[in-house]
Amino acid sequence: MISDYDTGKNTEIFAVLKSALDPAANFIKRGHKQGENDMFFEWNSCLEAKLFSDCLCVAVPLSYKGFGFGEQLNFFYKYLVGYQNLLMTHGFFTRDAVTISSHYSDENLIFSGGLVESYNLETKVCKNPRIMISDRLMDEIFKLDSKYKSMLTHMLEIGNDGVFFSITLIIT
Repeated sequence: MISDYDTGKNTEIFAVLKSALDPAANFIKRGHKQGENDMFFEWNSCLEAKLFSDCLCVAVPLSYKGFGFGEQLNFFYKYLVGYQNLLMTHGFFTRDAVTISSHYSDENLIFSGGLVESYNLETKVCKNPRIMISDRLMDEIFKLDSKYKSMLTHMLEIGNDGVFFSITLIIT
């Protein structure tokens, strides 16, 4: 996209991309309206999202305010699917990768093994538009107690290429 924009082949792409990313990023950063789902609204305060170019880095802690890993992953999944759906309504179909790894970020720096792994998976493994789940994260999902393991594995599918990915419900 950037190459097409810089060479003048598609000078409108920036405006189109921005009009798609702004509401999607706002959804990730702000979540639901308070009162719509108070637990979700409260949970959103632990989510960190940074957008650069056409990339989004989203991070959450493994546990937060009494929510364990299974609950955190369930909430995280719902936000990412919402983000992906918002982009699809504007004609952008994304390849994303989710993993579990080290992450630090502040206003000046992102130092993140998770970001590096996700980028590598997204660019080298995840060839189709979908939210790919890393093997490392799948290993942790399979360790969960049966309640969360069952819930999370019902939200996932395995592709013909052996890649686990989230099932996306298209919102129209």
